[in-house]
Amino acid sequence: MKGPAVIALVLTIVIGTTLLAYPLMLYFYEPIYNHASYPGYTMMTYYGKTVPVNEAMMGVVSVPSYVKVFPANDTAVINSNYVELTVYAMMGSMAEKITGQSMPAYAHGDVFVIYGLINPTLVFDAGGRPVTLIITVINLDDDMYHNFVLTAQSPPYSYMVGPGMMAFSGGFIEMMPYLPPASNGNAYTYSYSVQLQGQNTFWYICTYPGHAENGMYGEIVIE
Repeated sequence: MKGPAVIALVLTIVIGTTLLAYPLMLYFYEPIYNHASYPGYTMMTYYGKTVPVNEAMMGVVSVPSYVKVFPANDTAVINSNYVELTVYAMMGSMAEKITGQSMPAYAHGDVFVIYGLINPTLVFDAGGRPVTLIITVINLDDDMYHNFVLTAQSPPYSYMVGPGMMAFSGGFIEMMPYLPPASNGNAYTYSYSVQLQGQNTFWYICTYPGHAENGMYGEIVIE
């Protein structure tokens, strides 16, 4: 084989092996702790655990007093700069049944539910102050892996959105493992904190292959 052909073959093997191994590595994750700082944001990650599905379901449509929801335009306005944000990942049909809301036109599969809205735009009225988010992600989907990743990159997203963002300058603000599907009446959870600074727009997405591409994402606006 000639040089270019050999190189192409090696790259194919390496990339193929990586793509096959990546979901498995994230499945067998251990609760991790990490802290890092980048221009415009700081982040900290910590524990992973499970919660009874019935218990988790009780909070899906809960709305704190400092949050105003506007279902007509799928927006939640948060009047606080310190927010405990619970995010529920689930199938779109399940989300519509629980919330009574319709999925956004761009979503064609699994979704996030936040404050009883599906993939809502989150507007933080922070008055120029940094916004600290204590994020808890709960996977209520019983047959699919999900995560909740913050990024500076706007849609549309590719099928393999993760590797693409690794090459994007400032692409990931916070990464987390995939949460396994709910099983035996328990849902997997993961929590982390992140501080967003300045008047910026960010995006939250699921990086499992194909999910963001099919509309599992939403916008965060810091005002």
